[in-house]
Amino acid sequence: MNFTKLSEELKSAREAAGISPEQMASTIKIDPVFLSRMESGDFTFLPDLYVKSFIKEYAKNARLDPSKIIAKYEMLKEGKVPGDYIPHSEQAHQPRQEQSAAPGAESEPVNVKPEPAAKTEPAKVLKEPVQAPVQKVLADDSVLDYSPDTGSRKGFFSKPANIAAVIIGVIIIAAGVFILVNSGGPEPIVVEKPYDEVLEDAAKQRHNEPGNKSGDEIITSGDSLKVTFSAIDSAWIQTTIDAAATDNFLLVPFSSKTLKAKENVRALIGNSYVIKISINDNELTLPAITRNVNTFLISKSGIVLDTLAQ
Repeated sequence: MNFTKLSEELKSAREAAGISPEQMASTIKIDPVFLSRMESGDFTFLPDLYVKSFIKEYAKNARLDPSKIIAKYEMLKEGKVPGDYIPHSEQAHQPRQEQSAAPGAESEPVNVKPEPAAKTEPAKVLKEPVQAPVQKVLADDSVLDYSPDTGSRKGFFSKPANIAAVIIGVIIIAAGVFILVNSGGPEPIVVEKPYDEVLEDAAKQRHNEPGNKSGDEIITSGDSLKVTFSAIDSAWIQTTIDAAATDNFLLVPFSSKTLKAKENVRALIGNSYVIKISINDNELTLPAITRNVNTFLISKSGIVLDTLAQ
């Protein structure tokens, strides 16, 4: 499955809307690493249910039709190519049919001898009328159930055996219909997870990928600075500890993560308005910010807004 065309369409729409990758990641609440993989044509970073949720939110914010984008994604998964992804040079054209005879060629006339008309014999007229054996048919009880005593035909339901056969047939049909209706099992119920649970599962999977440090703390040798990030809503954070160790993580609502460093921690935070920062268990007030995505330099002396990194 090649999702290159789909990823190019999403990325082009985002750029046309003037949205940076960081802004898009913050808006749809996705890890920037996952966003980069999605724009590179890799949609296998999460289970399909989560991927479609992110594609839908991405398309909505990039001013695309989410339903059409999801339909293209489903077609590509099935190995089909949407019509607007097929180059014009590869579209099939029906070949024109060539004339079977060369121009200017004349066909020789064919003399067809008419066949003599078949002689038809005049229809024979029956002089004597054909008499249908009505008397014999009416006298046959097995054919019309005729009663010679009353001079009339007997009805089908006049015989008790016929009535019993009809009742038994109705009972058998009703029982068969009842068995067919009740033999099917209950239809499966598909329960979709809320969007916040999708984000939480995405964060857990991100932390469990190879190369990511597990747990809520990242500790460096000789540390004397403890920085805790607490979130009241979803936000992603990229940190650099003592200008050496780096880490990316996603905080779901009402979660926290603690880092330990020797000198300082530089943090690039998306959705900065929902983050609280504590230094050595003392919560500090963030500097005044005017943007959603900001870079902060955190040390034992306090928190400084890094304007050079904006």
